[in-house]
Amino acid sequence: MLCRFVGRSSEIGEIQYRHVGEQAEFPAEFYTQVLLGGAPFITEAEFNSIGFLQDDLARLRQNPDLETEPGLAEKLSRARKKFTESRSLALAGLPL
Repeated sequence: MLCRFVGRSSEIGEIQYRHVGEQAEFPAEFYTQVLLGGAPFITEAEFNSIGFLQDDLARLRQNPDLETEPGLAEKLSRARKKFTESRSLALAGLPL
């Protein structure tokens, strides 16, 4: 399952994730474990539906403090809400 990171910093195994939009590929069962562990990832399809532009991701990579900029803040809020919703489903044992 292709996923995108939507947090500030997280580590899975020996891999560090520090930038919004970083890609990771997890088996479906492991993705559930990632969510249960609190690592902020959403699926590629969810990420794409939010409308992040490559320019948004490049700017955030250079300066994470831009998260408060109005256009980016709204996109990040939507992405993190999707993460929270998916994690809630995983915690309840429901299908994602």
